[in-house]
Amino acid sequence: MFGYPDIESEVWYMIQEKSINIMTEAETREYEQTRRRVKYNNCWPSERWISPLQEELLARMDKVGLKQVFYPMALDESRAVDMLFEDAELNRLLSTLLDLYDELPLRPDAAFDVAWRALEIVIILYFKNYDQQVYFDKKASTEEKIKRICNAVFDSQLKTNEKLMDVFNRLIGDNVSWSVLHYIVARMFLPGELQVKTQHDYVSARCREILGVDMYEDIKTKYVVDENLTADNHRKAERLLGLIIKGMPVKLGAHSYKALSLQERITYVLSGILYSSRCERFHGDFFSPLKSDRSTLQTYYGQYWLLTVSYMFFWMVVQKYLEKKGVEPFFTLDDLAECVNKTIDSSTAVMIKR
Repeated sequence: MFGYPDIESEVWYMIQEKSINIMTEAETREYEQTRRRVKYNNCWPSERWISPLQEELLARMDKVGLKQVFYPMALDESRAVDMLFEDAELNRLLSTLLDLYDELPLRPDAAFDVAWRALEIVIILYFKNYDQQVYFDKKASTEEKIKRICNAVFDSQLKTNEKLMDVFNRLIGDNVSWSVLHYIVARMFLPGELQVKTQHDYVSARCREILGVDMYEDIKTKYVVDENLTADNHRKAERLLGLIIKGMPVKLGAHSYKALSLQERITYVLSGILYSSRCERFHGDFFSPLKSDRSTLQTYYGQYWLLTVSYMFFWMVVQKYLEKKGVEPFFTLDDLAECVNKTIDSSTAVMIKR
């Protein structure tokens, strides 16, 4: 295993042009992390990367008697086998989804990549069969397709299923990930934090459209000073964004804003948060979130949150797809709500320090 040095007792030096400069604590930690990355690259597969944080996660899981934090969607086996055997496209999609389980419990970020890919494919499958206008529209942007699926599937399902609505409100309410909100606030307002600057433009444009230009600019005016967010203002902006996606009216300066509609809240979660996170991971320039000495249990919770929401949306589209096909689905939305509730309970028990 690769251990961390005792930062308090060790002094590291950089030698440049025959002069010795004492590193700052941040430089020391990053230097050691760099050394660790190189060593892991050279020692794999004989050695595994197990950080103190990962050890803490596993210990906390063991303490509450959990082998996994994440709960899979339980399917009616006999009916699922018969239906999937007859539907090659959906069968192939389930095969794709299964890869996420192999990444858990230590790599929910990689599992999120799989869940998003499966969600994106099932949305395309739905459009191909039941909304060919948008499927064959080559000019339709990803954002337009997201709005379309929110209206056709998620909005109606949540409004007609109380248990599913309750679990959605849990995810974006009291159990929202503050590390995810911290990330999205930075990406909305701080282009300097991204080395790949174009991602900031896309993220801010999506969020500005959903929130509305006036609300977006009022938030920016209130908290961003000279293209910068202080730590205190960053936290305040996170809390405000938490209230907004929870469906609360907010007041910014002299302006009052009514609560976002359910569809707007769903769209913000799907497009503003999940899609932005996916694009950053696919196109962006970032350090692995769980192979960093700055990662915390909140970081882990954030990655599990992204995974859980994507996974829930995936099965919601599958349910609507089967309903449109005229067959009885091999699971219910109540089953899905129960599955997600279990994941919320276990992930908060393990990763949120009370």
